[in-house]
Amino acid sequence: MAFSLTIICSESFHSASTPEKTMLFLTQYDTSIGKYFDSLESFSQSEDDTYYWKFKTLSYGGYELNIDFLTTFERQGNETLLIIPVDNNSKMHLKGNWNLVPDKGGTLVKFHVTLVGELPLPSFTKSLVTPIAQREVTKIFSRYIKNVSKAI
Repeated sequence: MAFSLTIICSESFHSASTPEKTMLFLTQYDTSIGKYFDSLESFSQSEDDTYYWKFKTLSYGGYELNIDFLTTFERQGNETLLIIPVDNNSKMHLKGNWNLVPDKGGTLVKFHVTLVGELPLPSFTKSLVTPIAQREVTKIFSRYIKNVSKAI
């Protein structure tokens, strides 16, 4: 008894840095993710450039949501940084991208991710849990984007 949950988060901000400097910042993953994602419990790299993300457990109304997954990254020039799930068959995965557009002497930074997970809860709880999970996960990503936008 479990159900699938899809959470989409999108944010944009303006950076005074050039696309090149913004991309350089974003591709230093230990800093740009590990340091500025305050809800991460751990973020580690394996020898094959796979990254394991483990978030602090979210608890709400007696329900717990554990978020962890593996990704890799693919840089496409100074315009796009892809977040690629390593195992689409796992219980949770993250897919997304950073898009950088030159803008007013700086960069318009667009962030978009889709988190898909299987929750080990009875299906009748889906209508209750889904909006709460969406709100709480969106808060996590919004805090992260706020932290990154200040740092760049």
